[in-house]
Amino acid sequence: GGSLCAVAAIALGASSEPALLPVAAFFGALASAAIVWRLSSLGGRTSVLTVLLAGVILSSFAAAIVTLLLVASDRIVLRLRAVLGWLLGGVAILDGTELAVAAAIVIAATAAAIALARRLDAFALGEETAATLGVDLERSTAAILAVTALLTGAAVALAGVIGFVGLVVPHAIRPVLGAAHARLVPASFLLGAVTLVLADIGARTVLSPAELPVGVVTGLVGGPFFLGLLLRQRRRMLV
Repeated sequence: GGSLCAVAAIALGASSEPALLPVAAFFGALASAAIVWRLSSLGGRTSVLTVLLAGVILSSFAAAIVTLLLVASDRIVLRLRAVLGWLLGGVAILDGTELAVAAAIVIAATAAAIALARRLDAFALGEETAATLGVDLERSTAAILAVTALLTGAAVALAGVIGFVGLVVPHAIRPVLGAAHARLVPASFLLGAVTLVLADIGARTVLSPAELPVGVVTGLVGGPFFLGLLLRQRRRMLV
């Protein structure tokens, strides 16, 4: 959703006002989360599975519209490098005000995520178990989705789409720190930042003097790494 709104803003001519792109991406991410929540709750009680399915559907639809804009918009053709840079991610942030606003959002949302740690622990045991432990499934799901939307929106608004960092890092450190989200959430933030810095260094040096988008590096490294984690977990389940 954030990428779609950013690309749409470029297609509408907002590239002449760089400050508008992060704003469009941020509110696009929030709008996407709201749509996912609405779609997942159409059948009554919201479950994690319906949230995931709604997210996949919306992501595919947004990707199709982005592709359509890339093909159909003359403005985007002229700004293709900027668009691809946004879609593949980067951390070359020049505006201190944008960084300060995003930092405030991230700090507040991180505190909220840590406060939700016990509910996340309960959800990890399954929705039925969480309900028997006294967790309000609807409110908790809404709160988790809202916090996730704020964090994702702030990140995408500044850096574009950088895949696999948020997916790989928590799974990689879970065997070391355990499954308790009170430890896992802050550790994921810190190690995720370290991972992104290392990926950015790699993107700037691998083909120097040319510079790769950070999303390319995280995708090339994160994809096989995450696949290895899944295969190892599957082997453990079969033993």
